[in-house]
Amino acid sequence: MSRSRCCIVYRCRRYIGTGAKNGKPMNILNYKGLKKSEPLCRHTSWRIGGPAEYFFQPENNQELKSFLKKLNGEKNITVIGQGSNLLVRDGGLDDVVIALKNKGEIKLINHHTIYADALINCAKFARFASSKNLYGAEFLMGIPGSIGGALAMNAGSFGCEIWQLVKKLKMINDLGQTRWANKDDFDVSYRNVKLKQQEWFLGAEFILEKEQKIKIKELLEIRKKNQPIGSLSCGSVFKNPPNNFAAKLLDECNMKGVSIGGACISDKHANFIINKNNAKAQDVENLISLMREQVYSKFKIKLELEVKIIGKKC
Repeated sequence: MSRSRCCIVYRCRRYIGTGAKNGKPMNILNYKGLKKSEPLCRHTSWRIGGPAEYFFQPENNQELKSFLKKLNGEKNITVIGQGSNLLVRDGGLDDVVIALKNKGEIKLINHHTIYADALINCAKFARFASSKNLYGAEFLMGIPGSIGGALAMNAGSFGCEIWQLVKKLKMINDLGQTRWANKDDFDVSYRNVKLKQQEWFLGAEFILEKEQKIKIKELLEIRKKNQPIGSLSCGSVFKNPPNNFAAKLLDECNMKGVSIGGACISDKHANFIINKNNAKAQDVENLISLMREQVYSKFKIKLELEVKIIGKKC
């Protein structure tokens, strides 16, 4: 069984946001914590990726607001989370990359509702809910990534999806302005959420249940049995086609263990690509193309990417 990894990646109407360029000098060049030419391989689960022109990792939501207000839309913005569903090309990005993966707020609102910042780790959210005797989020324990990233791609596993739990959402735009939005304001589908340009998830309220259907320990045991835990991967590379499984199709094409350059398809799960030997992004893209070609040649099924690919080729 596959499960999604979630990375906050806002691009256009997804979790990659582009701010307007106006040719003015940037206001944030001396902003505390801002890094120049930061290698993004340090911030993705694949450990692959070229440099970001500028890189910022806010400590909390308030620091994010202050930074965006200071930036004032003067530079393209790419927002990422923990980089676990993301391939950054070797040429990097000419953007301000904002990584939302520090400590955030999580709290009990009432007897069945939890609020969590986008920065909160999915596993932390699942543990917090369980500690309050609230259930329905156990599947998040097996999804490396942040709540913001999970919301952005409607992450899920074991037949559950995060948007099934959403009550309302807190949004932020590229000027640091915030607002609350209703769940019904968004077009949500399998592994896809359409967002307005220049706007990202800041946090959300979730409604959970009092009845526990499956234990976290059981989910982790299933994950350990079926997935290459501990390897450098992005999680599932492809979405599951309707009424089928990408891993099953790839396995029937004998793709397990196939490698290109430093990138290799897992021997344990055919929908996982491993950075086995200092792989380049181009190695991964070439392997993705081969996987698609093999499945289409045998089954006439076009596999759709779950992983997000951003940046410039070298």
